[in-house]
Amino acid sequence: MTLAQHLATTNEHYTPGPIIEAARVVLGGIDLDPASCPVANETVRAASIYTKADDGLSRAWPGRVWLNPPGGIVRWDGARWAEHKGGGGESQTLLFWTRLVDEWRHGRTTAAVFLGFTLEIIRLSQRSPLPRVQPIPVPHFIRCYPRDRIRFGGDGGPAPTHANVIAYLPPRGADHAEHFERFRTAFDKFGLCEPGCNAYAPII
Repeated sequence: MTLAQHLATTNEHYTPGPIIEAARVVLGGIDLDPASCPVANETVRAASIYTKADDGLSRAWPGRVWLNPPGGIVRWDGARWAEHKGGGGESQTLLFWTRLVDEWRHGRTTAAVFLGFTLEIIRLSQRSPLPRVQPIPVPHFIRCYPRDRIRFGGDGGPAPTHANVIAYLPPRGADHAEHFERFRTAFDKFGLCEPGCNAYAPII
């Protein structure tokens, strides 16, 4: 979420507790938050977190993952993705989504719940910024479109500026209808839940 698009002074936007609790119900627990900090994890309560200093994009994402990705633009500096304020670069949100899909596809991430800005991530997720990683757009997965804009905590400020989407990447090989019902039961209090097209099955 770039500063110009989302009218914030920081890329840190902490997820409200009720959404985290719903994600925990769907996942059965949260093993990893790969884009976190100690303050955010007071709410998420993931068993492990990667902070900005850990460079989560370069690490494995094992188990059940909660992901509210950072925003901003980054550029590969030859060793890692680093913040970039000039022209060019990649959306950090897209990089985190692409990495999540790749970790899930390879079985390291067993299931995940992802929170993003609706139009932006649906647009971005149709391509992959990483070589040899096939994109899977967000609408292919089970998801919820909250009826109200989410009021994030943290230095980003409480005023919501964009609509959101919450996507669920279920365990591979699991019964899609069963997991949609599990997700719907937890998230329909927030907004419209849709089952996805299940089109990811042939490409994993």
